[in-house]
Amino acid sequence: MRKRSTVILCLLLFVTRSAVAGADERLLGDGSRAIPVHVIPLFTNDPIDEEKTLKITPDDELLLPFSTRRTCSECHISEHNYEIISKGWHFNAADPNVSPGRTGQPWIFVDASIATQIPISYRWWPGTFKPEQLGITPFQFTGLFGRHMPGGGVGELKSDNIDEIARQIVSGKLEINCLICHDASPAYDPAEYASQIARQNFRWVAAASCEFASVSGSAKDMPDTYDPFMPEPLEDTKLVPPTITYRENAFDHKNQVFFDIVREVPNERCYFCHSNVNVDKNGSEKWAADEDVHLTAGMTCVDCHREGLGHNTIRGYEGEDMVSRNPLASTTTS
Repeated sequence: MRKRSTVILCLLLFVTRSAVAGADERLLGDGSRAIPVHVIPLFTNDPIDEEKTLKITPDDELLLPFSTRRTCSECHISEHNYEIISKGWHFNAADPNVSPGRTGQPWIFVDASIATQIPISYRWWPGTFKPEQLGITPFQFTGLFGRHMPGGGVGELKSDNIDEIARQIVSGKLEINCLICHDASPAYDPAEYASQIARQNFRWVAAASCEFASVSGSAKDMPDTYDPFMPEPLEDTKLVPPTITYRENAFDHKNQVFFDIVREVPNERCYFCHSNVNVDKNGSEKWAADEDVHLTAGMTCVDCHREGLGHNTIRGYEGEDMVSRNPLASTTTS
């Protein structure tokens, strides 16, 4: 009798899981909420053929920065997931086919020499100017505002400006940096991310800000003819080309590294771009302002600002479900 019950139970489980899998082909694994341990090899773009992938080992003759696109895509279903993520709200501002949604905060272009502040945005928001109206190319925009961008989008647009094509080869493109949100290591440094952007080290920025690598030098200082994959001695010996150093014990015996990846983004990862402090005669101490009621209640940013693989982050305003591709927008109150 017990054996028969076991057989029936197993059959029911099989039927149930088969039905669910049939309803959603994206179902993976056994549904466990445990976070996989990310001990993985590092990959970058092959210098000869960018469509190919090159594995990084600590004894390589020329150490290269890892590519988040290549490294993460090794497990996350090749390039397909990356392309889906690239259409998310944090990355799709330059896509004219995406609804701009509710008006938000624009970027502020500041020119101190003429005391000018101009609100700019790639989205069709009233009161803002398009970057191209000010003669700002995507490459220049990335250099100006990439410090508070998670990569992708504008940062990956190929320049059609003849004066910038060589510069983009030197600096590389600013790929989507999964780590800027999902790396929970206390050693992850968003300030270093901003510093690398200022030096046009777009290819190196993800590695430079993570916990097991550091980058010196500046792509911005390099001549247009500089080849980061086949570097030659520079005439000006004072200039330092972008150079990466991996921590001595970063790689294990299989030449893999550990990333402290989390599924739900910690508040601290949001704060660097989405918080500010009023500085006045009362100072900038946290007790000088009321604490957010949601955080006081123990909630996190992503409890409300939810998203799936498509990374279409819920912004939380009335009517959002009419324009958002995130099905959760219709079930979230504002």
